[in-house]
Amino acid sequence: EQYLCRHLLRVSRLARKNNEVQLALNALRRAQAITRCSPLSTFSSLALAIEEAKLLWKQGEHTLAMRQAEKLLRASQASADEQDYPKQTTLLRLLVSARLRKRRHALLMPL
Repeated sequence: EQYLCRHLLRVSRLARKNNEVQLALNALRRAQAITRCSPLSTFSSLALAIEEAKLLWKQGEHTLAMRQAEKLLRASQASADEQDYPKQTTLLRLLVSARLRKRRHALLMPL
C-alpha cells in the first residue's frame, strides 16, 4: 500500500508538471483514499498534502493553496523535531513562492 501511494504521488507530480491537472488530481485522490483506509507514515501524508497545495495553485486556487500550506506549516511546527526540518523548509518555500507569485501577479494587473 505504501509503495502504491508513493507511485500515485509520483504520477500526480509528473502529471502536474506536464499540465495534466485532471490526471494529477485523480492520482492524488486515489493516494489520499489509500491513506484514509490504511494510515501511512507522516511523511507520506505530508507529501500528499503538499502536492495537493501545489495542485490547487496550478488550478488557480491561490488562496486555498496558501491556506493549505500555512495549515501544514503550523501542524509541522507543533510537532517540531529534527526530522521535520526538511518538511518545514519545503512548506516555507511553497508559501514564499506562492506569496511572491501572487504579489507579482497583482503588480502586473492593469488598473
